[in-house]
Parts: sequence; C-alpha cells; structure tokens
Amino acid sequence: MQEIEIGKIYYCEVPSLEGSFEVQVLQMLKDNCVLVRVVRCTLMQSKYLKKSKYRFIVNIKSLKGRSLHF
Repeated sequence: MQEIEIGKIYYCEVPSLEGSFEVQVLQMLKDNCVLVRVVRCTLMQSKYLKKSKYRFIVNIKSLKGRSLHF
C-alpha cells in the first residue's frame, strides 16, 4: 500500500460492517491509526455509521487503497 495522505479518499473495510465504503483521512494518529470521515457508503452501512456521526478511528490496515472516484 502506498503512503497515506491527509485529505485523500480511500476504500475502507472494517470487520463490523459488510463490504467496503469510502473515507477521507482527516488526521494521522499514533500506533498506525487514522481519523476518517465517511464520504460514501451503502444505506445499510449508513445505519451503523450514523451513530458515530460518520467519523471514527481505524487502523491503517483497514484502508484498502485510493478511491478511483475522487
């Protein structure tokens, strides 16, 4: 995987949600984690992500590559 850049859009996968969704990296954190904001997801994923106001912390390993749509 390439270097993670703040402000760029990436595909993200987390074990608690089925499928991938697109996130924008907002901040680099310690221990290989990043603060992200969801920019595109399915309706079903949205029901769960709404609880966190579409912002949460994920491990860099959850980012699967740069989005081709942005």
